[in-house]
Amino acid sequence: MEQVEHDPAIILGISLNIKGKDGVLTAIDTATKKEPVQVATVNPEFILDALNFPDFKSALEEMPVCTIDGSGAYIALKVGQLVGHNRHETFEQYPGADLIQDLFSMYRDGSKRFYFVGSTDEVLQKAAEKIRTIYPEIQIVGWNSAGKIDVHNLYIPPELIAEITKAKPDILLIGFGAPKQELWMRAAKEVLNVPAMVGIGGALRFYGSKPRAPRLMRTLKLEWLYRTFKEKGHAHRAWRAVVVFPIRVIGWLLAD
Repeated sequence: MEQVEHDPAIILGISLNIKGKDGVLTAIDTATKKEPVQVATVNPEFILDALNFPDFKSALEEMPVCTIDGSGAYIALKVGQLVGHNRHETFEQYPGADLIQDLFSMYRDGSKRFYFVGSTDEVLQKAAEKIRTIYPEIQIVGWNSAGKIDVHNLYIPPELIAEITKAKPDILLIGFGAPKQELWMRAAKEVLNVPAMVGIGGALRFYGSKPRAPRLMRTLKLEWLYRTFKEKGHAHRAWRAVVVFPIRVIGWLLAD
């Protein structure tokens, strides 16, 4: 896979180092302890939250690699191109759930070691068992829910650092949800010697804990609609993503 460099993309004044599928997978595949990489899977809620949370905004802008997770963010970038933003770039939507599926498939032979952080121990154990059923040779070397995360006083316990260091993962999948996982990655890269860290939200829940939207709905970029009907509390998130976010983007483009 050939890695192509892109200029940062701008959404609502936030600068993001966005890469498509090939660029993301190449960045993770070539990451080393000396040249590590962190990946954020950005959706419209990230952008809205970052506008009111300077630490989160700076964490996103410092992220070496971002993917476009939500269809709203993808559409915003494409509309922005019509009025002159990022005119020479090519964008594609690449959800975190698709990214980890590709990573598990790529390294199903055990050539890279995975470690899961975030969510609950039950979810992580179910995911590990399901993934091992699909890919018997895959190397999942541990998981830890890591407890509660305070984004205003972020602390990584020494015992967790020691546990991850002992496991020697190549890829750390972090599922605290935004903005916790992005701020955690920014702190963790200073104390953990892990080649690749990827913020994945609740994507591991699709392995044993809850079903994902049918492929047709994903192709039509309607996964948010499926989740709105299937997941309790997702309606508010959908409202922000498909109503509030587009209104903010239109206002920003008109004012630019």
